Amino acid sequence: MKRKVSETVVNILFWMCILFVGWVVLRVMGYASFRIPSDSMAPALVTGDRIWVAKPILGARILNPFASINDKEVKIRRLPGWRKVEHNDILVFNFPYRSAWDTVSMDLSTYYVKRCIGVPGDTLVIREGYYLINGQKGKVGNQAAQQKLSQKSREDFEPEVYNTFPYHPAYPWNIHTFGPLIIPGKGIEVPLTPHNLCLYKRWIEWESGKSVKSQNENVYIGEEKAGAYRFRKNYYFVGGDRVEDSKDSRYWGFLPEECIVGKAWIIRSSETEGRAGKLIK
Repeated sequence: MKRKVSETVVNILFWMCILFVGWVVLRVMGYASFRIPSDSMAPALVTGDRIWVAKPILGARILNPFASINDKEVKIRRLPGWRKVEHNDILVFNFPYRSAWDTVSMDLSTYYVKRCIGVPGDTLVIREGYYLINGQKGKVGNQAAQQKLSQKSREDFEPEVYNTFPYHPAYPWNIHTFGPLIIPGKGIEVPLTPHNLCLYKRWIEWESGKSVKSQNENVYIGEEKAGAYRFRKNYYFVGGDRVEDSKDSRYWGFLPEECIVGKAWIIRSSETEGRAGKLIK
């Protein structure tokens, strides 16, 4: 009798361990749940929505979470995914800054959700509040919100809302007029001059681990003079559907691929009636 009880206990513990390991694998490599904290993605997602994020679509990330806790750079390995990030995908990602926006450093404790506006190699422009991707209007984002923005003037906004990246006199960009800006990606080479360095400096420093500066009308990466730079990683330009009220790439720049957790997939539950179970588009 004692032997049977012991075997039963061992079997229960064994299956509990199997279930726990399966749950961990599912959380790390399969799906995650997030709560939407604001209306910056309305009407697609509203405050209080709880969403499932599908990691396998773009490839689950393998990382050491303790690196961030110890204030070290987080190294990311991504498993093969079903496909690449596409225009209009709604992405959940770690914010690419832990403190000041002049130094890229992924914040594992802070999550954002935004729509993919530009992918590597795109040339992005904003004209009269509308996104243009490679010269095409109406391809990305919430068109109704962009139309509403186009009808407002500079006086309708506070300066910190109206003015945008790169916050440089040579590029007085804003939410009405922005770009052209090339979205960098692996293998894409951009020319470097003291004039345009502000567009790419912080991401080159993050990739290369070297300081980047301009001196005597030349650009230096570390101690080497550089007339161009070939990027090693992929980046994206993301935006909120409420274009008048969203802290997105217009303000803080490119989103490194390493920061992306996954694609928003389905609304798991919602404080708003009738939204639960809705596929996210």
